[in-house]
Amino acid sequence: MSNIHKKILASVTTGTSEVIDTRGYWPITMAVRFEASTSAGVVTFETSPDPAFSGTWKSIGTVTWTAANQILTVSAAQDAYRYVRARITTNIVGGNASVWITGAGYGFEGWTESP
Repeated sequence: MSNIHKKILASVTTGTSEVIDTRGYWPITMAVRFEASTSAGVVTFETSPDPAFSGTWKSIGTVTWTAANQILTVSAAQDAYRYVRARITTNIVGGNASVWITGAGYGFEGWTESP
């Protein structure tokens, strides 16, 4: 059994996180902390089977600002995803947001790529 817990965006208003190789851990959760002065923003949790894919990644879910000084989450509990990232799809207004990813369970440590 393995797990992952990592801050992937720190005090930002725009941007896309690094790509995280979850090795198929599930469930995985994205937690977003909106700071006290924020008034708007949306963060999208995305996946792709190819970490270098430059097109539109599949949305796993979104976190939409509803109030300042809070933490909101979205989880992917039904499916296993290999590569995930967080992308701010509506700029954070009035302050910053930080994003973490957490995953636990049985990831595929010996995962190998097939052509």
